[in-house]
Amino acid sequence: MNEEFSKFTQDDTWYELYKSITNEKDMAEKDQQRMIRRERRRIRKRAKLRKERLSRIAQSLKIRAAYRQRANIRMKSTSLDRYHDYTDREYEQ
Repeated sequence: MNEEFSKFTQDDTWYELYKSITNEKDMAEKDQQRMIRRERRRIRKRAKLRKERLSRIAQSLKIRAAYRQRANIRMKSTSLDRYHDYTDREYEQ
């Protein structure tokens, strides 16, 4: 076994093998880091879109509330507007 080991160490192929293994490890780490960065960018983009969407909704609600206040329009309550006595009787039977 010592002869095989000494033969192996004298040969230059071990260094090439070592380089290829470390290169594969480095490439795998780089790929993993690239995937992590891509996922973080995707998460940030979704969060930004969600924040923008919520701000637009809040802005439109403020505009509607201001319009109702200026025009003296009473805000409608869906429970009061859609409530009828006969509907409850139909559900009870």
